[in-house]
Amino acid sequence: ITGATGAQGISNFVATGTISNGATVVINTDGTISAANSNLTAENYIGIAAEAISDGSPGNINVIGGVNSGQSSLTAGKRYYVQLDGSLALTPADPVVFAGTSVGTTKIIVKG
Repeated sequence: ITGATGAQGISNFVATGTISNGATVVINTDGTISAANSNLTAENYIGIAAEAISDGSPGNINVIGGVNSGQSSLTAGKRYYVQLDGSLALTPADPVVFAGTSVGTTKIIVKG
């Protein structure tokens, strides 16, 4: 695996494709990460990008237990789910992928 654990709730991975700060992220079979989209399964969600990451570059991901502050317009105390376009919503998609619980309008505790 290309990921390495750093500060609590943050891991570093190499990106396949460009990933925006605050984007939901999946792990690929080769150990790299990609922005979640139609590649999302019930098993491959690993967290939310803690920064913008260029294709082929390493970058930090907020993983389970981490707090991501790259969001907007969240409702505190609500459960959010990853959608098939990688966005977050209050209702689950198919497959159901629980992203985390918001703790403010811009922050979410990553679950998964």
